[in-house]
Amino acid sequence: MPSPTQYRQPPRVESNKTEFTPEVHDTNNNNAYEFSGTRFGNQENSVSNAYTATPTLSASSPAPPPVPTTPRPTNETNDDNNTGGLPPAWDDRRMHPSKWRLLLRFIQFIASIGHLGFAAGASPYSGEPVPFDSAACFYYLFAVAILSIIWSCFQMSHYCMRRFSKSAKMNRPIMLGIDLLLTLLWGIGVIVEVAKYNCPPGTHNGWCNFYNVSIFWGFLAFASFIAAVGWDTVGGCITHKR
Repeated sequence: MPSPTQYRQPPRVESNKTEFTPEVHDTNNNNAYEFSGTRFGNQENSVSNAYTATPTLSASSPAPPPVPTTPRPTNETNDDNNTGGLPPAWDDRRMHPSKWRLLLRFIQFIASIGHLGFAAGASPYSGEPVPFDSAACFYYLFAVAILSIIWSCFQMSHYCMRRFSKSAKMNRPIMLGIDLLLTLLWGIGVIVEVAKYNCPPGTHNGWCNFYNVSIFWGFLAFASFIAAVGWDTVGGCITHKR
């Protein structure tokens, strides 16, 4: 038989391990950022998905107040209050340049060619040279007529580009400056010719006839450029007011 000492239990040694309790250690909390100090930490432990029931308001719980909404202003009220911050309304007529301006440029072109043609054809027709002491003003208007032909041709071609290719308008101050310069050149030339170099009709074998007709075309060109300067000035003032 075993001795009584063999039935004695060995002394129990206390363990330093704590007992696992499911109440303390929630297995559903799998947030790795809980103690990281970032924006992902300290969030709710409950994890929801697409099938999680959402809380509903009961009949006894008060409903949240409605969010106040302001009505969107209509075009009638917006036209009076906010027109200062909005771009101007588009007008289809701005895409079509003025035909009267094209007519004015065509008159400048014809008048410049007429002056140049009759002045240059006077000597070949009559067989005589310039009968004046100085031919500087006579040939000065040759150069002015050539410049006017180039400028009027450019304006007519620009009209076609705006009309068919929808190109932009030309800078108005530049156009006004060129028109004003040609106006001064024409005015100085034709006034000096009339005042200083008078040639009676029928003299010098018909040379004066061509010369006088060229002066007529020069005055027509001068008047057309005055009209162009006035047109540019009035148009610029109207655009500035808008």
